[in-house]
Amino acid sequence: MTDGFGEIARRYHVGITSVLRRCGVGALAWAALGAAAMPAHAGPWEAFVARCLIPMENLAAGDADGLEPYRGSPAAEHVAGLLDARVAAFILPDDDGVLHLSPGECRVSADPVPPDAGAAARAWEARNVRPGRYERDEAGTLLSDRWREPRLAVHIFIDDTRGAALFTAQETDLES
Repeated sequence: MTDGFGEIARRYHVGITSVLRRCGVGALAWAALGAAAMPAHAGPWEAFVARCLIPMENLAAGDADGLEPYRGSPAAEHVAGLLDARVAAFILPDDDGVLHLSPGECRVSADPVPPDAGAAARAWEARNVRPGRYERDEAGTLLSDRWREPRLAVHIFIDDTRGAALFTAQETDLES
C-alpha cells in the first residue's frame, strides 16, 4: 500500500514538501469556495484541470492514465496528424471530450460542451488573472506570472453558439 503523497510526488516528479504545501493550499481553496459554488457538471473543464493544468503547472506532462486511445474518423485523424504528428488523443470518460497530448502541450476538446463547463472555466479565469498568478496578453492568452519557468500559456476557447470548447495548457519559450 502506498501513501497518497508519495504517489503524487512520484507521478508528478515533485518533492513531498511541495506536495504537502500544494495539497494544503488546494484544500483551503476548495473549502473556501464551498461545494455550492461548483457547477453541476463541468466535465471537460474538470478533466482539463485534473489532466492538463495541474500537472503542467507542476512541470509534469499531461496525464492520460486509465484512458482509451481515441479512434476518430479518418478525416479527424488526418487533421490531427496535420497539426502535429506527435499528438496522442484519448477518450475522456462520460463523453466529456477528447484529451490531446503532445510534448509541452495538453488540450481537452469537447463538442458539445455542457454549459457548466464554460461557466467553470470562466470562473477559474476570473479568479486566476491577478498579479503573481496569471496575466492576459494582447491576444487574450493567459500566461503564468513569475511563479513558473518557462511560462505556461493557458488558452480557454468556448464557442457558446456552437456549444464547443477547447482548453489548452502549453509550455512557452518565455521567461518571467
